[in-house]
Amino acid sequence: MVVPDEREGAGADVDSDAGVIGGRLRAAADALVAGPAPLDEILGRGRRARLRRRLAAGAASLATVGVCLTAVLVMAPDGATPPDPPPPIAPAPSPAEVPPDGLRVVGPGESVEVADQVSISLSSDEDYELTVADYTPAPPWGGESGFGSGAAPRLTLSVAHWTVRERSLYHGFWRSENPPDRVVVELGDREYDATVLALPGNPGWGVFLLDATGLDATGLGTDRTARVTARDANGAPFASAAVSPGR
Repeated sequence: MVVPDEREGAGADVDSDAGVIGGRLRAAADALVAGPAPLDEILGRGRRARLRRRLAAGAASLATVGVCLTAVLVMAPDGATPPDPPPPIAPAPSPAEVPPDGLRVVGPGESVEVADQVSISLSSDEDYELTVADYTPAPPWGGESGFGSGAAPRLTLSVAHWTVRERSLYHGFWRSENPPDRVVVELGDREYDATVLALPGNPGWGVFLLDATGLDATGLGTDRTARVTARDANGAPFASAAVSPGR
């Protein structure tokens, strides 16, 4: 009588079970429909990974450059010349230092042509000189003289008339802590702006001149008087004077 080997029976059962399971797995695999591979997602993940690596490498390079620049700046030799500082910004002049629009600032002794062949120069001695067509008269102050002077300091405005070489000129001094914005000469019912001059630094005085050639012959009123008025920036008069031609 042959006794069956128990180990052989157990092995046969295992083989049978394995065969059943394998058959079921193959059937399930055959029934499974394979979808397309997610290539776009895989490629996108790869691109994002490469971008992160490049950004990290770039940041590391910038950090290295910054460290190198800092080292160069810190280790500059003591004898290196630093760059020149920017020039200081000049402060804006105060309102008192700004000349009026109608005021012309000239240098002492500077000859300024204020009309055709008519020039004037101011001196630091508080006088001025007129020249017409290369002719310069001699002092003293008067209607026929081209010189003004500070001989009448109490006057805030003085005026003279000078006729020379067929030219009719009204000229004179103004004195004021605040220079006039305009000096006008009234001939009859019309006003004419004179040229207003002063030296730099607001010395408190200056001169004016109007070439009235051809204007006062018919423009003077019945009293034959020309009136001169100094006006401020608002047009208000603060000094006036009068003169008759030839005086």
